[in-house]
Amino acid sequence: MEITPRQKEFLSKVIDLYQLAGKPIHYTTIAEKLGISKWSAYDMMKLLEEKGLVRSDYHVPGAGKGVGRSSIVFYPTPKGEALIKDLAGQVPEEKEWQRIKENILANLSKIKGTEYEKLLNELLKRVDTQEKPLLYCTDMTTALLLVIRGFKDKLKSGIPIRTILEETPRMSTRLIALAGITMGLSLTGLAAKFKIAKILRQTKKYETYLQDMDSKRLKMLAEFLDEASRILLD
Repeated sequence: MEITPRQKEFLSKVIDLYQLAGKPIHYTTIAEKLGISKWSAYDMMKLLEEKGLVRSDYHVPGAGKGVGRSSIVFYPTPKGEALIKDLAGQVPEEKEWQRIKENILANLSKIKGTEYEKLLNELLKRVDTQEKPLLYCTDMTTALLLVIRGFKDKLKSGIPIRTILEETPRMSTRLIALAGITMGLSLTGLAAKFKIAKILRQTKKYETYLQDMDSKRLKMLAEFLDEASRILLD
């Protein structure tokens, strides 16, 4: 069975909390641990339940604690626990990402002139066939930064792009903002000389991958964005 990184993060957290508490977990506890709304946590838990990875039950406060309304709690199924163990045994995508990240940053540090557009063309070819979300988003993040760099001089009188990105608090929002900035600049005509149309066709997929991504990978991408933008946008 295939699950998204975000679903894996939820399932892993349910298993950890269940093992720690020794009893089913209320979805608000999961929401608190992951820093999201209780409704987002509930929706994800119901999705995992549909996949047979967790089960739900009703908890009614017992005598001595006061009688109250029942609440929905969740616990992992053997299928869910087995899936997490199986995924943990796979070669981590992060190792491949680390190699690619270092290669991109090294290239950005040494290239100049028309080499920027050459790298952009290579990245656009690569994203067409890249199926791994983390690697795809890394290439797209780099491509978007390269486009913005192309008209950096025309924006000197305004607020620096890097300042806007750094002051955007949430990691996923910061990365999605990068695509939004590129789209906005394309509408002004400033980005006309770049292959902007092809990039914009990829932004929906980029945003979807980011929204489904777990917090660990989002943090990795946000840190990469900070490093790459220091090289390209300072």
